[in-house]
Amino acid sequence: MASKKVTGNCGHGSKFFCSRCRLPRISIHNLQPATWPRPLTRTEHEAFANAWKASPSKNSQAKHLKLYGIRWSALLLLSYWQPAAWTITEAVHVILLGLIPRHCRDLLGLNMKDLPTEEEAVEEVGIRDTKRPSWQAGLPLNFGCPEHGKLKADQWRTVMEFDLPVSLIQLKATRKSSGNVQEDEHLQKVVDATLDLAMAIAWGLSRRTSAHHAERYQFYMQRYLTSIILVFPNYKLKPNHHYALHIPDILLAFGPLHGTWAFSMERIIGRLQSLNSNSKIGAWIWTFY
Repeated sequence: MASKKVTGNCGHGSKFFCSRCRLPRISIHNLQPATWPRPLTRTEHEAFANAWKASPSKNSQAKHLKLYGIRWSALLLLSYWQPAAWTITEAVHVILLGLIPRHCRDLLGLNMKDLPTEEEAVEEVGIRDTKRPSWQAGLPLNFGCPEHGKLKADQWRTVMEFDLPVSLIQLKATRKSSGNVQEDEHLQKVVDATLDLAMAIAWGLSRRTSAHHAERYQFYMQRYLTSIILVFPNYKLKPNHHYALHIPDILLAFGPLHGTWAFSMERIIGRLQSLNSNSKIGAWIWTFY
């Protein structure tokens, strides 16, 4: 959301919700990037921005923004700035804090508040006894319960790269068929979709990238999104699902995602928030002069 304010684009709930293309919100289930409307050129973007700036009142500016999705930004003072091409699709919020939690909560219903106590105990033992790579963030023992609190981005990455695929495959292997063919097929499709998302993340978040990485990421991400529409026909895709299909462009234009993701800036923000400002934000800066 911050990047949209800085670049002069409108928010996620608007008609033109995407900063990198002009796909309208009503067409969010279009998963074929080749058919999306092209982004605005610098000239077109600047014309809409100047018209917004010249609007005589806040109401007319709001109407203009709703209609065209562009407001003026100080970045337009830079003659070389390209609004659409240089707007980053940021992986931490789109994938780690977006797609993965959505998949777990919305599609898998990962909330065990009604789970019997003995089954909760079995789940905690399973998490505690899991042998995971040393570089992966561990999960809280009560993961899946409301009490586990808010997971960090790196923990959500661990969920999708390791814990969830292993757990679903184990469930599929040990679960006895109910005799209901449709139920068994549904479980298999859910497992397949989860593995597609895990594969897309593995290719997308690699520390090195190439045209092959971008192609593999797009293949698995498109297959994942197509499958969840088929398996969960009443589920409506969210803006992050669309943004995720712009990741190949970011890989090819800017390199591996760890060069543009928000971890470093989030750490700086965290340190700034920990400073004692006496509720006077910005005032402490003047103490240096």
